[in-house]
Amino acid sequence: MLKLSTKYALAVISYLSSKEKNEFVRVKQIATKGQIPQAYLSQVVKILVSNKLLAAKAGPGGGIRLSMRKKVISIYDVCIASQDPICKDICFLNNSKCDSANHCLRHSAMQELKKITFSSISEPEF
Repeated sequence: MLKLSTKYALAVISYLSSKEKNEFVRVKQIATKGQIPQAYLSQVVKILVSNKLLAAKAGPGGGIRLSMRKKVISIYDVCIASQDPICKDICFLNNSKCDSANHCLRHSAMQELKKITFSSISEPEF
């Protein structure tokens, strides 16, 4: 199960993916539309900005936008930025490091998440 902050991060990226390339959107607008507490969403956005998934601009005409093309950002990237436990590289079966040389079923699933980008996901239905 994904952490709540990861779910919100995925919703933000998905919402911004539906906007024009250089269009800045206020966090308040996303919080209102998604019925997400603005203070909590601001913390999530700060993490996404620090991980270079979003760009932020202060002042009039400011807000947040994707920092790269939506076809580059994967669900896995957002989970990693959010430090979601589901993306840790520890095998569920034997609690050892999971990688391409020594992998479990979860490792294969994580590889698939790396392939799913936001160009193939529509705007979230809040």
